[in-house]
Amino acid sequence: MNEIIAYCGLDCGKCEAFLATQKNDRAELERVAQKWSEGGAKLTAEDVTCDGCFGKRLSKYARSGCAIRACGIDKKVKNCAYCGEYQCEKIAKFLQNAPKAAEKLDSIRKSWTQLTNASGIPIDQTLLRYVLRLPRLG
Repeated sequence: MNEIIAYCGLDCGKCEAFLATQKNDRAELERVAQKWSEGGAKLTAEDVTCDGCFGKRLSKYARSGCAIRACGIDKKVKNCAYCGEYQCEKIAKFLQNAPKAAEKLDSIRKSWTQLTNASGIPIDQTLLRYVLRLPRLG
């Protein structure tokens, strides 16, 4: 499966809730909900049903609790690597506990910066042009 990089740098395509949702596997969604409930709040299969940050069906957390996703939508960026404020305090704090997501966003940012430098267009103007081409979410 192709990578589906969320605003935060996680690959939705590797998420067990995403995979169970794509398979429409109710039993697996219930298993994921039970596993994710071990840390606190009781979750249901509906709470973990998710097509990823850019999909129609969002997990309970993505719908209501993910400040990084909300910020990305507000700033109209594909993910945090394309944000002019990368790495802000919000994403930096998250990435402390998600080293693979940090590597992914840093890699995207590095590639983006190299491309921008090669084009001779200032990065803020290049980011603006890129952002304006993104589909509206919501």
